Amino acid sequence: VGMERYHRSKIFLLILLSLTASLLYCGEFNGVGDFVNQLSTFLSGRSSKGPIASASIEIFRIDFDGSADLQLGTATTNSEGRYSFDLETYKGPVLITLNGGQYRDEATDQIVQNTLTLHAAISDASGRVRAMVTPLTELAYRMAGELTAGNIDYSNSMISNLFGFDILSTEPFDPLNATEAATASQAQKDYSLILAAISQISQSTGTGITATGTTISNILDDLEADVTD
Repeated sequence: VGMERYHRSKIFLLILLSLTASLLYCGEFNGVGDFVNQLSTFLSGRSSKGPIASASIEIFRIDFDGSADLQLGTATTNSEGRYSFDLETYKGPVLITLNGGQYRDEATDQIVQNTLTLHAAISDASGRVRAMVTPLTELAYRMAGELTAGNIDYSNSMISNLFGFDILSTEPFDPLNATEAATASQAQKDYSLILAAISQISQSTGTGITATGTTISNILDDLEADVTD
């Protein structure tokens, strides 16, 4: 890694961390919240870079060896970026993969076609499970490496503690929706602010909105290197 990328990477991390510098994430991260002890496993959440509409969601079972090649089902995000899927009697680790769709970029106020594959990994899906799919869950997925339960929990916990909110169960609000803005919790606002900051950084790198997905992927690569350091 050259010195220019090294310093740029550090600047990216410092910008993001400055947005949450006043936050102290108290308490232990407990993975995906809002579990309900019931026979069926019901998975729901929101995809956001802003909210990604009409995106394809695939849910895969994660085996003991960390592989995720058995598809449990598919879903499509609605106009607000939300999805839901009934896993029926399945309980265990799952990988959520998102492709396609479009979103309104917070930095440019333009509708952008999503070109980045986003993931969210869950170590033990059971009952009612809330799982967002965002650049931060993608960062945690990349840092997990082999998708063992321990690696998944560790990386989700690390990124959650770094930014000050649970990246899986906290739903980013839509800043263009006045009703959501009025009722959003501080954690939801912080999440949306971080995602907007990533979009802003992607524009300041000079690649333009037509390559937003690739640029955000590079930003995540740099953040992964920073967190690893």
